[in-house]
Formats: sequence, structure tokens, C-alpha cells
Amino acid sequence: MNIASFKGMRSFASAISYYSELNFTVSIPLDESRYDLVVDKGGNLYKVQTKYTSKRDRLNQSILDLRTDSHRKGYTTKEVDFVYVLTDARESYEIPIGKLQGKTTIRLKFFEDYRIVAL
Repeated sequence: MNIASFKGMRSFASAISYYSELNFTVSIPLDESRYDLVVDKGGNLYKVQTKYTSKRDRLNQSILDLRTDSHRKGYTTKEVDFVYVLTDARESYEIPIGKLQGKTTIRLKFFEDYRIVAL
């Protein structure tokens, strides 16, 4: 396993743990898709893309690249509902995709309202 996929698995596992602790049902799609998880929150199903970032800007603030090698664009509301982010500082965020429309890179400091407080 390469280091990039290991980091991605950390975010994936963190998201499963987070949603499970909230007693939500978590499902994993069997086919290749733009989302990693389906989360059942009280009967409503949400597609969640998980991301890990250790990137920093010159002010040492976390940056998240929303693109992948196979998709050089960000995500749309038709593809996912939320992006779950885990940083190298073990901070996590659950950001509605509507807040990320049209973006390919973000600075997480502008998304503090979506930062997850430890349970």
C-alpha cells in the first residue's frame, strides 16, 4: 500500500467511526463511484466523500485539494452530499457539498463552522 492510499484509508476509517458513534448506519458502495460512503441519518441517505490532507499554505493553514487523478474537477451536488475531511493534525470536518460547488481547492480555516468537535 502506498502512503497516499494509507492516508486516504485513515480518513475513510475516521469517517466510519464518526458516523457510527452517532448511531448512523454506514454503507460502503461495491462499485467505483465519486463517493466513499452512504450514511443513513434518520432514514435520509447521504453520499459522503472522504478526504485526507496534510497540505499547508505559507501561513501553515490546512489546504484541501478536491480533485483526484481521474477527475480534475471538484464535486457536484449530483455526485456527493458531504465531504468528510481529516487533517494531519487530526482535525475533522463535515462540509456540505453545496458550500464547495465550483471549487477545486479550499482553505479549511474558512470552514470552521463545519469542524467536528470531539465526541
